[in-house]
This record gives sequence, C-alpha cells and structure tokens, in this order.
Amino acid sequence: MSVTATKIAGPAPLGGLGLFAVYKCLLDTSFLATGEPIDLTGHFSSLYAAWPAGVNAIADALYSYGVVLPDDGTDIAAGTVLISAIESPAKTGATEAAEAFAAVSSTDLHSVGELRIAVIGKAL
Repeated sequence: MSVTATKIAGPAPLGGLGLFAVYKCLLDTSFLATGEPIDLTGHFSSLYAAWPAGVNAIADALYSYGVVLPDDGTDIAAGTVLISAIESPAKTGATEAAEAFAAVSSTDLHSVGELRIAVIGKAL
C-alpha cells in the first residue's frame, strides 16, 4: 500500500532554497491511519518542506491532508515520507460540541481525483 506520485511540474530551482515540484497523488483503496508512503526519491535526496496543494473536487476536500517528513537533515527513502489524512467525525445534535479530527483508517481514498502536493527539497 502506497501513494502513487505523478510529477506535474518541476523540479525547478527556487531562488536558492532548493528544487520545487508539484505532484498529483493517487491514494490507496485502504488508506492506513498511520499514513501512506510516497516515494519522491526519483527527484530529491532530502525534503525541506512539503504541503497539500489542493484537490479538484469538493467531495475530495472533505478530508484534511498532510505530508509527514523525516527529521531535518535526514535523507529520504521509499518509506520515510507519508501522506496523512484526517476527517471530522459525524455529528448529531448530541455531539455538536467540538471534537478532535480522526485519522482516516482503512478507508478507500482511491477515488480522490487530484490531490496535489508541493515539495521543496535538495536535488539528488
């Protein structure tokens, strides 16, 4: 189980910060609560920053996505960068008070069309 990344822009130099790229991510049919690995080792040796950069449908925006990186200065490997997803729990009249978001677990997110992530990192 992993995220399939398709490069749609870059990598290109970003004003002395490193390389910048944007990827379209295809999520798994059974997304794990611990996140799904994404392999960006084809373009980067380490990452400085990565963040969700949008989705192409309102239904896909019902989840909140994140990018989990290894410690600063650590080279990336096939399983050290993760995409995370959380969702708001269902609310009823009795549970309208604020509740913590829950990690998406064993959920089919394969139908999320174009989750994009932006990445800044060090070239290979």
